[in-house]
Amino acid sequence: MGRWSRRLARLFIDFTGIAEGERILDVGCGTESLTFALAKAADLAEIVADDYSPVFVREAIRRNTNPRIKVRQADACALPFAGGTFDRALALLVLHFVPEAGKAVAEMRRVVRSGGVVQRRCGIISAACPACA
Repeated sequence: MGRWSRRLARLFIDFTGIAEGERILDVGCGTESLTFALAKAADLAEIVADDYSPVFVREAIRRNTNPRIKVRQADACALPFAGGTFDRALALLVLHFVPEAGKAVAEMRRVVRSGGVVQRRCGIISAACPACA
């Protein structure tokens, strides 16, 4: 997915309409394509990137040089953040890998402030995709 996520990250960011000073959660950050593109796109207050895979998290921490980016291991279905913590929660090409995608989207909603934005882009367009149900 890495090559596709790099291509889609900028388009996804443009679609979400991020604004300077926001706190953004990148759910299922994987190879950090979206995370690093977010850091280049706007002067965001903070970008928190999480992934279930310790391998992806270790590599993201190793590659990160931006103090606004925080990387941590987390389960998308049980996000370790208080409600209303973020202005936006974004998920690019990950929810079709999450067995309980609906629960992950509910968690994304929970951690975004009232009036905030939850956006996802699935890599599969199918009625059978759990993220699209």
